[in-house]
Amino acid sequence: MKHAEIVSQEERYQVKTYRKKPIAAVRGQGCWIWDANEKRYLDLYGGHCVTLLGHNHPAVTAALKAQLDDLLFYSNAVFSPVRARAGAALAALAPTGLQQVFFCSTGTEANETALKLARKTTGRSQVLAMEGGFHGRTLGSLSATHGKYREAYKDVLAPTSFIPFGDPRPALASLKSGQFAALIIEPIQS
Repeated sequence: MKHAEIVSQEERYQVKTYRKKPIAAVRGQGCWIWDANEKRYLDLYGGHCVTLLGHNHPAVTAALKAQLDDLLFYSNAVFSPVRARAGAALAALAPTGLQQVFFCSTGTEANETALKLARKTTGRSQVLAMEGGFHGRTLGSLSATHGKYREAYKDVLAPTSFIPFGDPRPALASLKSGQFAALIIEPIQS
């Protein structure tokens, strides 16, 4: 497909959720992506960090192909040797007392779960978040997302206080109050 055709079809059939860069990415290798016009770009974005380790690495590609030969996917409704090994590997890296994992499909789902756990374990509802942070568009994560995304839903969002990003002093002072269930930080704001 040519660039114009890709753009035209996406604009016709997909809901516009945010402004896109004028690139129609069609392939990648290592830290590079190419658009439909064969222009090469250094990929410093990594597709929401999904391809943070690069594109088409031979070891990653081989592992994916091997898994596809066994089983494409099955939900957590059944046991899985892949999840069993991954859970054990992550637990081995975690501090004592944090030896269980929760696998999610998205960062938003991870944020939702973390916020629910924080509220449940502390008994508090208010969250402390950073100005400029984006944590997702679902209701719980949207509560901790700063800016224009919140406007249409502000009456139903969970209580959140926002502080300036990049200065730890307001966070430390706010946390001393004991009123917050959690502090959510996006180290590299998107």
